[in-house]
Amino acid sequence: SAKHLCAEHGIEHLPLDNRKKLKNMIHNLFERDGIPKILEIESDPSLNKTIFESFKKSLKARYES
Repeated sequence: SAKHLCAEHGIEHLPLDNRKKLKNMIHNLFERDGIPKILEIESDPSLNKTIFESFKKSLKARYES
């Protein structure tokens, strides 16, 4: 979690752990109030790894052809 890092640097931490909060979090993220913000999206680490590996393979294939 980026919560403590945000607190240490005066950044607003916006944790997104479900879709119901998405609209409000996006609104808050782009609110022009002069406060820096980080939107942290909670996701499945194993799925993230699979997606990232697929992305890297796709990039490699494009540059090799």
